[in-house]
Amino acid sequence: MYDNSASLALTGSGITILGQTASLTAVTVGGALFVGVGAVLALSDRLKRRREGS
Repeated sequence: MYDNSASLALTGSGITILGQTASLTAVTVGGALFVGVGAVLALSDRLKRRREGS
């Protein structure tokens, strides 16, 4: 009889690691998007002010 509890445990930890990696990636991508949008908004605001000033 084959005991598959070890392979099940291994699969479970693999899924957990994959989940942690995925959430880390999501957080990183989300942070990058947030910074990117903020930079674009700041730039457009600065350009708008420069146009109004001149």
